[in-house]
Amino acid sequence: MVSSQPAVADELAIRDALQRYCRGLDRRDLEMALSAFHTDSMVRHGLFSGTGHDWVRFVLSAPVVDRIGIGEADPALDVVESQQHHVTNQLVERHGESAYSEAYFLEHTMCRRGDKRYLTSVGGRYAERYERQHGQWRIVERYAVRDWDSVTAIETRFPGWEKSPQGTRDRTDPSYWSGQAGLVPPPVDRAGLLT
Repeated sequence: MVSSQPAVADELAIRDALQRYCRGLDRRDLEMALSAFHTDSMVRHGLFSGTGHDWVRFVLSAPVVDRIGIGEADPALDVVESQQHHVTNQLVERHGESAYSEAYFLEHTMCRRGDKRYLTSVGGRYAERYERQHGQWRIVERYAVRDWDSVTAIETRFPGWEKSPQGTRDRTDPSYWSGQAGLVPPPVDRAGLLT
């Protein structure tokens, strides 16, 4: 009987690369998001076409503005307060040192423009090619497909929302803590890097 363990380990490594990309964008963790792509990767996201590393740097560039845009307005005015990427169905077909993947995603972003808040939602798919280079499965080609999107003005919030722990888009977020109850988050410098 042939063992399927290497194939399972490869699929998990491929899925892990995509999860690092999503978490990296959501937490504004440049190093983590870059780790999903090989340096020679090519990406097509909407009007953007370039390397995966250039894409990540573009999205996470300072000031903290993610160029989402609401309607015809200048997207540089949209300050992102929070963001979540959800990867749902993912089909991976491995062929030696290459693999092809289609992964469905949902992206929800809370934006602020002046004193108004908006929730942008996108449903789409990442059509990707991965390669194992130097023992690492990473993205070498991506075509981001948008199936639908919407923008909703946020008039009210859930009662008592301010009493819940709030996520942050940097390394002070609880996901970087050890997970032990009561642990004080580690000190972070202005760039969001652990000190």
